[in-house]
This record gives sequence, structure tokens and C-alpha cells, in this order.
Amino acid sequence: GRVKEISVISPSLKPLRTYVLTVSSICVAIVTRCTPTLCTLSIISTSLTPLPHPVVGTIRLEDSGMGTIEEGNGVQKEPDMMDGFRIGDVVQARVVSLGDTRSYYLTTDEEGLGVVGAKSEQGVVMVPRNYREMEEIGNTGKREYRKVAKPMSA
Repeated sequence: GRVKEISVISPSLKPLRTYVLTVSSICVAIVTRCTPTLCTLSIISTSLTPLPHPVVGTIRLEDSGMGTIEEGNGVQKEPDMMDGFRIGDVVQARVVSLGDTRSYYLTTDEEGLGVVGAKSEQGVVMVPRNYREMEEIGNTGKREYRKVAKPMSA
């Protein structure tokens, strides 16, 4: 497949090291913007290698893997991206395409992909409770909907 390279330039303009994001690479990114149909993220690492400078990634609703949402009394609604992701969430995703000149296209449409770290609306650290909810640490019991990544076994 195609490969997009990221180079770090030294003052002498020679690349110090090249980092490669390829199709099917797993990456870690932080949500920077969210609309009903897509999230923009700042990719900070690939595999276990931190990137010297973040690069932009995009998750589209159709690549998110979010199913319908139970609203109570058996009522279901179609989700939008703001139901599963919030600005500041840490997301594990897979590169599905090198996208355009502005961003990589990412997916979270697998069990092990999705939100791996989050804070609640009040700024309290949250932990996964199930594949659709995260809960505040402490005794508040407050939960928020997210597209949660199923923990991968070691």
C-alpha cells in the first residue's frame, strides 16, 4: 500500500528520523474537535512510538463503530459522533487510509478500538465500565456514554 512519511528536520535540514504511519497501523490520538458527523484528532503515537510532532486524523461517523443508543423505555436513537467522543478523550484507533493532505482517516470500528481515557464534563478522570459507558473515579457513580475500547488482553 501507499506509505506517508513524517520526517523530523534538524537545523541542518537533514531528517533525524522518519516515522511511518501505514494503513492498518494502530495509533493513539486525542480528540481536538467533534461535530455530529466526524471527529478530528491529534495523533500522538503509532504502535509504541511517540511522534515528534502530532499529525491530524479524522474519524467519520460511518467508521466509528457506534451502534444505536438506548434512551430508556426501549427507545433507540441513531448516534452522532458527539454521543461517543468528547474533546480531550484519548482514543486508540486504526489507520484505514492515508486520507488527503490534511489528515489520516481512522476507524474505531473494532472491539479493541475507541476511547481509552477520558474526563467527565466536571473534569473528573473516568474509567471504562462497559463498551458504551465510562464512570467517574470515586464514589459519584456518574457515568457518561462513550465508544469505549474493549481492553486488549496482554
